[in-house]
Amino acid sequence: MKRYKMHSEKELLMLLKQNNTYVLNDLPFSHILQLKYVILKTAKSFDFSEDVVQNTLIKIWENRMLIDPKQSF
Repeated sequence: MKRYKMHSEKELLMLLKQNNTYVLNDLPFSHILQLKYVILKTAKSFDFSEDVVQNTLIKIWENRMLIDPKQSF
């Protein structure tokens, strides 16, 4: 579900810093697709690429307060 489709990346990052968990579904979508592609191409394992993406989202959430909304995600 695209709840924040109309928000800019900067706005999404600010929402993330405000502990908005829903924004994780929309924020890194294009980046996640790129990440999945690179990992799948390299490791040739769909399960592994899914694990890496999940771990990446966890790290983003854990470090959300360190994200600078002025910088590109």
